[in-house]
Amino acid sequence: MGVSNISVSVDFAKTNIEMMSYIKELGVNSYLYNVNIESWTNENFVLKYFMDNAYGLYSDDWQF
Repeated sequence: MGVSNISVSVDFAKTNIEMMSYIKELGVNSYLYNVNIESWTNENFVLKYFMDNAYGLYSDDWQF
């Protein structure tokens, strides 16, 4: 495929869980962005529910 890294929004990851799992199986690292844009997308929530299928995340404001 030639792609090794992608970035997707947290909202995309939320609505495409099976696709995110498949992307990970292909060996593609996905990075999540738009953390802290919505009230439900804080770092703790993203780490708990989305990091099984993602490699990393972008966040301007870490609130742990």
